[in-house]
Amino acid sequence: MNPLLEDLQWRGLIKDHTDLAALSDRLDAGPMALYCGYDPTAESLHMGNLQQVALLRRFQVAGHKVIALSGGGTGMIGDPSGRSEERQLNTVQTVRDWTGAIAAQLAKCLPTDAGEHPPTFVNNIEWLGKLTAIEFLRDVGKHFTVNYMLAKDSVSSRLGNEDAGISFTEFSYMLLQAYDFASLNRSHDCELQFGGSDQWGNITAGITLIKKTNGRSVHGLTSPLILRSDGRKFGKSESGAVWLSAAKTSPFAMYQYLLNVPDADANTLLKRLTMLDRPTIEGIERDSTERPEARIAQRALAEATVRFVHGEAALAEALAVTEWLFGGGAIPTGRSVADLLAGAPSHDIPAGQSMQWGDLLAAAGIVASKSEARRLIQGGGVSAWDHRIGAHDEVVDTATLARDGIILVSKGKRSRTVIRVV
Repeated sequence: MNPLLEDLQWRGLIKDHTDLAALSDRLDAGPMALYCGYDPTAESLHMGNLQQVALLRRFQVAGHKVIALSGGGTGMIGDPSGRSEERQLNTVQTVRDWTGAIAAQLAKCLPTDAGEHPPTFVNNIEWLGKLTAIEFLRDVGKHFTVNYMLAKDSVSSRLGNEDAGISFTEFSYMLLQAYDFASLNRSHDCELQFGGSDQWGNITAGITLIKKTNGRSVHGLTSPLILRSDGRKFGKSESGAVWLSAAKTSPFAMYQYLLNVPDADANTLLKRLTMLDRPTIEGIERDSTERPEARIAQRALAEATVRFVHGEAALAEALAVTEWLFGGGAIPTGRSVADLLAGAPSHDIPAGQSMQWGDLLAAAGIVASKSEARRLIQGGGVSAWDHRIGAHDEVVDTATLARDGIILVSKGKRSRTVIRVV
């Protein structure tokens, strides 16, 4: 088998495929063009998208021509895949803004090193925006029966729901994505589309359209969606989604999220999300087995992922903020405290609200009870930034203590909690 496909199998990145042997032969024959698409469902990609971004990078490093598609057109419609109810349509301007932001994130993760093909960035509004209704029905819809479309999971799973159902708009989504593949096949000789396993129906629709319109045989591939060992979606934290945007989730917050994944997930994520090679990962796995308390896999995962998404300087910042919060180092300069801690787990309190310190410490989970809070304060064990809280500090003085809307509360020397004044 082609070395790249063999590596993807070892990493657990192949779920559905059209013909793996044929794809292996095609990859052996020389560079091929392939694509993955990202609809702007938010102003940033999130950690759940990172597996497919890393896949693009793997193909690029292997010498192939990668195309990163931002769904400025399909984002106007909404993909029904994996959803039990209709998506809310966003404004045209919102979709444009989010599409641009996502394209910038993809560009950052797909640099061009010596000898590599530069990535191609496209927005499907370029061709979908020019497609008339008559052309869509004649040139695309004519090639698909309703029976074919009803059999797809993204549609069939919604038909049994009498309250939600599926609109004609979302019902047609797979045909728009099929047209994307056909358009890229014509303009860029694109021969492979890949995505998450929830995209298999959309991918095969594109393969069908290309076969029926120009007789070419192309390829499709999906990866399994990542679920944590406890069944939760990967990329979700107590504070919400873990975003790839540094403005929404700081490099520090991403680092901390990955540093705290369970042991059962760390090795899987090392294979799927990082560009570390097999010997390196297998060495990390051996060291982790021998010294589980050192969290070697989690540290390697956190460092490699933050480096991939944000770069070396951002990783250095994340490590510096970690040392500042938990080891007493100096606070990094150049960015506000709020930016450094964006997306980090925190407890919110309303600005201007009178709150007792005992109530805050208990509500934020810093202590188990208000009586414990009183004992801790009396013993000098609580600080807000560099101000030690004493018995005279009954009420939280947010106006004085907050820096950039943040109060950093310390319990002892190493336990620190972020309080946001909102």
